[in-house]
Amino acid sequence: MIRKKIVIKGRVQGVGFRPFVYRLALNNNLKGYVKNSNKGVVIEVQGSFKEVEKFSEEIKEKPPELSYIDEIKIEDKQLGSSKEFKIIESSVDNKEITLISPDIATCKECEKELLNINNSRRYNYAFINCTNCGPRFSIIDNLPYDRKNTSMIKFTMCFDCTKEYRNPINRRFHAEPTCCKKCGPQLTLLNNEGQVIQNVNEVDEVKKYLKEGKIICVKGIGGFNLICNGKDEDSIEKLRIRKNRKRKPLALMMRNKDIVSKYCNINPIEEKILTGNKKPILLLEKKNSLLPNNIAFDNKRLGVVLPYSPIHYLLFDDEIDVLIFTSGNYSEIPIIYDNFQAIDKLKNICDYFLIHDRNINNPIDDSVAIVTLNEERLIRLGRGYAPLSYKYNLENNILSLGSQFKNTFSLSCRDYFFTSPYIGDMDSIESIKYFEKHLNFIQKIYKIKANIIAYDNHPNYWSNDFIKSYINNNQYKTIKLHNNCNMVGVYHHHAHIVSCMFENNERNKVIGVAFDGVGYGEDKKLWGGEFLICDYKKFRRVGHIEYMALPSGDGAVKEPWKIGVSLIYKAFKEEKLWCKENHFNYINDYKSIENFFDVMCNDSKNKMQKVEKLFKNKSINFIIKMIEKNINSPLTSSIGRLFDGVASILGFTGDVDYEGEAALYLQNLAEDFKGSLNNKTEYEKKYKYEIIKKNLIYIVNTNKIILEILMDIRNNLCEGEIALKVHNTIIDFSYKLLIKIREDENLNIVALSGGVFQNSILLKGLYTKLKNDNFKVLTHKVIPCNDSGLSIGQLIIANELCKE
Repeated sequence: MIRKKIVIKGRVQGVGFRPFVYRLALNNNLKGYVKNSNKGVVIEVQGSFKEVEKFSEEIKEKPPELSYIDEIKIEDKQLGSSKEFKIIESSVDNKEITLISPDIATCKECEKELLNINNSRRYNYAFINCTNCGPRFSIIDNLPYDRKNTSMIKFTMCFDCTKEYRNPINRRFHAEPTCCKKCGPQLTLLNNEGQVIQNVNEVDEVKKYLKEGKIICVKGIGGFNLICNGKDEDSIEKLRIRKNRKRKPLALMMRNKDIVSKYCNINPIEEKILTGNKKPILLLEKKNSLLPNNIAFDNKRLGVVLPYSPIHYLLFDDEIDVLIFTSGNYSEIPIIYDNFQAIDKLKNICDYFLIHDRNINNPIDDSVAIVTLNEERLIRLGRGYAPLSYKYNLENNILSLGSQFKNTFSLSCRDYFFTSPYIGDMDSIESIKYFEKHLNFIQKIYKIKANIIAYDNHPNYWSNDFIKSYINNNQYKTIKLHNNCNMVGVYHHHAHIVSCMFENNERNKVIGVAFDGVGYGEDKKLWGGEFLICDYKKFRRVGHIEYMALPSGDGAVKEPWKIGVSLIYKAFKEEKLWCKENHFNYINDYKSIENFFDVMCNDSKNKMQKVEKLFKNKSINFIIKMIEKNINSPLTSSIGRLFDGVASILGFTGDVDYEGEAALYLQNLAEDFKGSLNNKTEYEKKYKYEIIKKNLIYIVNTNKIILEILMDIRNNLCEGEIALKVHNTIIDFSYKLLIKIREDENLNIVALSGGVFQNSILLKGLYTKLKNDNFKVLTHKVIPCNDSGLSIGQLIIANELCKE
């Protein structure tokens, strides 16, 4: 006989680990106990050597599907007097770390039970769950993960639920949110003035309203969502107007996989994600135009999610199979999660509220994912995935504040660090409060006081305001920090590359390609088309896109035609001889760029008609004067801004309604043209460009790209073909430059990061070229390539810098 103590660390609470261990112990005739603690799951087992060894191996080989094991420690113990195997009360050790489980989508067993008319306790009950599914992170208030530490504390289990909860063989054994109609949360239906709709079946009434074209605000797992009939164009337009969401695509919830396949193309990898236990919003290729165009206008993809909580399943019937499913908020404000706040803030958007009385302790938005290169890649880190947790050797407690846009934060404690769910753009008081709420929660449950704060070096970012406020008597009084925290500034694009290195467990030096909108650089200019030599501690810039002026600064991002003017102005000014040689001879005076626009917008032969529509009646001369006199025209090397400018030249008119809209317009043009090609041969045409070396740094001159685009427009080449040539050109000069850098630096590992790599044409094209030339290529999967991943890079860099 032997006795062993086994401590299992990782994501092992709220995932059915204790009942799994209990059943395993019974099957192996073992005595002892299992319990939750802040250490993780603690087990003591006693039995024959063979049975204990088999038990230990089965834990490693067959853990519960929702669990994640970081570490297993086994030590010998003296024989005890155990006569049976028990699950005992949890214990608390404040020195240990237990990981939080994300919220899990409704499992197949609960889905069947929900729709089983013979189950009187849970038929059509909107809060059905079990050990294998249901809310976790969103309802936790503290650890260990016991009912008393969740928002279920106010619901006393009835006799039948208690019996299930205490039965180790039942799938609801120690399922902390378990409940039924007798003892659990209840739905309430309100009108938009907050008055209760009496004596109705709430769900049936909501379905009736949906068929009448109404907008309903529904409280889900992590917050409120606004829904309406996804086939009702008028309802969708009404929602857009009320929410002030002019063109940004709206997500859809569809009844089941068969409905999705009616409107979207789905491959096996996408199907697995769509129907899995996380259920993110998945970006899928449109199959047809059967749904109203104002869901996503002319985008080639739809964001689709299947029902992931019982309340969502109940919203569908034979007449309702597609719902608009968007966050319950105003644009750029975090998702609303409190009943009273929802009624106050959203009453002018929705017609009715479907609420419930289970509190959301930790609000969380839906995750967004896409499949590229046959792998799932997260775009937004939310429900089902967050909070992220990583085991990593850290010497300090570090708080990294993340970015200004698509913010997340990361916080370390001993051998782990945690990354928050997606918070959003830090431009509002609501976002800052949302940030504080999530940070306070992580600090509370792990009792962390940071002694290092890492932040983005951009002087105008929110994180700099945070630093100043902290230094000046700590205005963020709810956030617990050590006195005299060490402040570590991190450059934006270094953090991008290190986040990608970390995700791929790469500690060797790499060539980093950081393509995004803008980030603050060492030379105080706005970077965004960068080639860097990076390790976890330092970086060196070895290449970039040639700088262009950004007239009116951030204003140009909203009005891309200004970037188009800047690109054309720069190209004509710097390439006069090339213009003459290539017959731009309809311009009378090459010394006057204003004259070019005058001629282009009044071309009697109508050769530039497509560009004329863009620039006519614009204040072109004023923009040129701004550039020439360097008035609010910062220089940028951004690929994102290059995309914006080219999109404007190819017909993107008006102001940008959401981040990346102009670049997505360009991508859609290219995908349209690519899809129209009948032959299987890859379209490989591209534009001329130059790579020059100046002061040991390679610079990609894009002037000829712009001029050849204008020539193609004069020759009536279609916009889609031009857009694809632009993508091919960026892929080509990136590849050629990486070849040069490999030769110079004797490095063969490339890390691709930055929001521009959400562009699947660019990512696929560059990745394939590099792999075919035997590069080792690192890309993002769970950590988003956009600014949501920056806090992880900041934390890793700060950790290295503070080792000295």
